[in-house]
Amino acid sequence: MSAFDELYRVAQEAKRGDGGGLRRDGWQGTVGTIETFDLERIGAALDSARQSEGQPLPEHYVLPDYPGQAATLRIDGTEVGTHGLIVVEGDTLYQAHSTVDGVTPALQLRAHRWFLPMPAEQSFVAYGEVQATGEKRFDRAFHLRATSRAAAVAFLTPPLVEQLMRVGGDVVSITVRPELGRTGCEVRVEVSSARQATPAIALARAAHAATETLVGTPGGFVATSGAHALAPDQLLALVERVRNTVSFLAGHVARVGDGVEARLELDRPSGLASVLRIEPANTSAVRVSFRGELPHDDRARRTTLTPELGVLKRAKGLVDTKVGDALLDRAFLIEGDAARARLALADPSASLRLAGRGAALTVDGAGLDVRVPDVPLDDSALLEVVLAALACWRGAALRAAGLVVQELEE
Repeated sequence: MSAFDELYRVAQEAKRGDGGGLRRDGWQGTVGTIETFDLERIGAALDSARQSEGQPLPEHYVLPDYPGQAATLRIDGTEVGTHGLIVVEGDTLYQAHSTVDGVTPALQLRAHRWFLPMPAEQSFVAYGEVQATGEKRFDRAFHLRATSRAAAVAFLTPPLVEQLMRVGGDVVSITVRPELGRTGCEVRVEVSSARQATPAIALARAAHAATETLVGTPGGFVATSGAHALAPDQLLALVERVRNTVSFLAGHVARVGDGVEARLELDRPSGLASVLRIEPANTSAVRVSFRGELPHDDRARRTTLTPELGVLKRAKGLVDTKVGDALLDRAFLIEGDAARARLALADPSASLRLAGRGAALTVDGAGLDVRVPDVPLDDSALLEVVLAALACWRGAALRAAGLVVQELEE
């Protein structure tokens, strides 16, 4: 008889009031120090242990107790990523990372903190607008940002919503973003310890499955059903033509959902990469975004340039930052550092073309960002915007590296 069985028998006898005796090798003994405990509770606990014999251990038993250590995250025995505990600003969080094949729009979900302000950092806002589901209870509890409402709807699968409502306000974030031809899913949940992480682990599994659903959903990039009338293959051909005819670019172009994404590199300065994205805005226009790396810059300040349109912006333009070029100073409202603004304006012709299309330019420590909200679905207009964004990036990179700015080659 095992020690477990002996202790179990003693506890059961104590519960029945038969007294506690422990016989070992023919000798009659007493319960000893066990008498100082609540034998009824011990018996109940052992009953529960007996019923769970042969069953898998709860998930938190294989999750490391110490922040910074990771374990394998599995779904139905298949490894999909890693998970563990981390500490962020003094708070203990459960964090899971997983990836799936295919590319989706980036999106981010956060719990609404009633007694704390919602984050307003650019990294959150950049995921797009808050997409309301129409379900009041859910919309009060969570904010989901995405550039595509259809993508948000596809991501919110019933199993994911169920787990979200269970975890509730402890959800810090669920972030989905494309990563080198795949899509990564990151889940963060506030937990007190690994022993309390079982609901968070279930949420991570549901979020991974929802990401797989999003990747496999046709039209997940489309903001409205009418946008299906767009021809993404035409966009693909246009961007391919730009890449193949501009001598200083290398990289690859791919159709991503109903949009097109190009990952391009400069030949000079070498080692700088960019992402150009074109996706539907409506049945007659597309949205263009561009992000290009610049040589390392220790200054952390952001500088933004927006077209100086409207009475309010013209008024602000009287006292905004100036770069010393009358035409450029009239075209853009500049907020931030003049030296950084000059990087964005290193190719004046390209930057003025972007201003004419309503583009916003941003320069920060990471690089140059160009966003054009609505470009007519017309080859010439798209070509103008794409070439202008690339020219601005190359001009900024050359100037930041101390090299001579050359004209854009076609």
